[in-house]
Order: sequence, then C-alpha cells, then structure tokens
Amino acid sequence: MQKEISFTSDGLKIEGVLHIPDDMKPGEKRAAVVVLHGFGSNKNGGISMAATELFEKLGYVTLRFDMRGCGDSEGERGRVICLEQVKDTQAAINFLETQDCVIKTSIGVMGHSFGAAVAIYTAGVDKRVAACISTGGWGMGRRNSENNMPLMQLGKNSPT
Repeated sequence: MQKEISFTSDGLKIEGVLHIPDDMKPGEKRAAVVVLHGFGSNKNGGISMAATELFEKLGYVTLRFDMRGCGDSEGERGRVICLEQVKDTQAAINFLETQDCVIKTSIGVMGHSFGAAVAIYTAGVDKRVAACISTGGWGMGRRNSENNMPLMQLGKNSPT
C-alpha cells in the first residue's frame, strides 16, 4: 500500500510516499527505512523507487520523500546543502515515529549518491538511526565537495 504524505522541516512542506507492506496485519509493527534520493533526483527517481520496492518486499515500512527544493517539496530550487537535507531526514524520522505501524527503535536510513552522504551524516548525529546503508556515495567527500561547490552553493565561486 502506498500513501502520499507530507511533513514539515524548518517550516517547509516536504512531500513523500509511505509504503506499507501488503501483508501487514492490524496492530502489527515493523522496522522502517527512509530512502534518500541523490543529487538532482527526487523521490520518484529510479534508484529510490527500486530501493523502496525492495525494502517493501522484504517486509519493511518504507518512506521516500523529496528533499527541500526537490520534486514536489517546498524550498529554493537548486539549493543542495547537506546539513539542511540532514534536517529533512530527521523530520522524516520524526514522521515515522508517529506511525502506529513502525517500531520506533528500528528506523534505518538508506541513501544513494549525495543521499548516501546525507544518510551517513544523519546516522552519525542522530542516535535514533538504527541502521545506515550507503550506495554509490562519495569516496573523497572533501574533494568532491570542492569540485562541485559551484553547483552546491547556488553559483558561488562560479563564473558569472
């Protein structure tokens, strides 16, 4: 079952889709996974969809959402700031904690590409994260950040 949902992060409306396995029984609680999209993508991107489908088939409650400024969520378009996306991920965890079908101590994060960096950072600063999966993440984070700074800082340091 898929259900369109929204929650807030820093006052912005964040849009997502909650996936609940079809075989869940009333009153049952399960572990959950927050699926994070990569740079330039959104909740409906190929890897986000494939990961969500896999986790749902494995029996997990799954939440995929658009980071602020991406897809259907509010926020400045093109603004990609890791710490802001960490806040969005923490807001997603807050949302999952309100769901009766979720084991609140069993919420993991999974991210691909830039979402992998966000997943790792979130797991490092938020003790509620029970598991972290990083796929296709940055190998040399500082170097990649410096090389992509014009893209990530809305044109700062880029030619005019």
